[in-house]
Amino acid sequence: SRFAADALDSAAGQAQAKTHVEGVPLTPSEMAKDVQGLVELVGGQTAGLFRSGRGETVSPAAMPSVSTMKPLILYSYEGNQFCRLVREVFTELDIVYELRSVGKLSPRRSELAARRDDQSTQCPYLVDPNLGIEMGESKDIIQHLYTNYAKYTPPSEILQWASDVLVPYFRNFFAAVSPIQAGAGLESHAEFQQDIAQATASIERTIQSHPLVIYTYDLSPFCTEAKTILQEQLEKMSLTDEAEIHEVSLGYEWVPGLIAEGGAQKRQALFEMTGQTSLPHVFVHGQSVGGLFGDDGLIACIQDGTFANMLKSGRPMQSYDELLTDAQKQKELLDTIKTAVNQGGGGGASNTTNPMQLELF
Repeated sequence: SRFAADALDSAAGQAQAKTHVEGVPLTPSEMAKDVQGLVELVGGQTAGLFRSGRGETVSPAAMPSVSTMKPLILYSYEGNQFCRLVREVFTELDIVYELRSVGKLSPRRSELAARRDDQSTQCPYLVDPNLGIEMGESKDIIQHLYTNYAKYTPPSEILQWASDVLVPYFRNFFAAVSPIQAGAGLESHAEFQQDIAQATASIERTIQSHPLVIYTYDLSPFCTEAKTILQEQLEKMSLTDEAEIHEVSLGYEWVPGLIAEGGAQKRQALFEMTGQTSLPHVFVHGQSVGGLFGDDGLIACIQDGTFANMLKSGRPMQSYDELLTDAQKQKELLDTIKTAVNQGGGGGASNTTNPMQLELF
């Protein structure tokens, strides 16, 4: 970036000025220190540019604060981009914590070294008195915070941007292409409707047989994020033994050659059932939740508690065999009633068929 280039020029100028004033060239160790300082400066500023705006606002993923929770302790120092990443997450999740600065020459550096098994002063370092856990590595700390102190782990910001900015422009295009891919115009209308009816029946059987269903494409990053968030939610609610994610893949992607056989018909069936052609598509106890984003999507349902309520309060699910058995029993009962009514109930009554009686059934 232009800022990084200016920083390089400034540092080079300072080194030249030092050599010129003192009249002696820099020693190898001094040059190494200058290079190290330059790398830290450029690295920190570049990281800041790419993460501009992070850590300024509390995220919707933040959980309500608990008065009985003890403040977490973070050993950190300014100028370290990895420490900054962790502090940003603390702010976005609105977590109360104690910041212990361990800059060079700080007496807290020996305190940190005494805590660590390797006796190092590497930062960041987290102490969680609520769970009795201590850890280093920014990646592990951030995952710990999202797992234990957030409603969910926010998906990629790039995906959020694509969903907000790009997807709306293609929504009408997808809606127009979906029936064509499913066979509209390539076969008779009756055959097309029969294919969609079969696909719809298959979807209905699946979503009624499993508490949590997600329709996906194998190569879709949106689908990957959604599956990760669903698994995370099951773990947070301790439901991994009671409910598992039933995934139905429609192929690698929606484009011809990558979509699976029958995938286009199921995609069109989903569109006719819910008005949504894009995947992922999540169902909870037979009810459509939608995709990853959107006003009624998975993220929105997690934020307002709807997803947890749907999953926990859903009716017990039947297996496919049980559904077939119940449907067969209902059909046999209706056939028995229809026969009895049309025959007038026996006992010498007229056997003349009443069209109105048939119409009832």
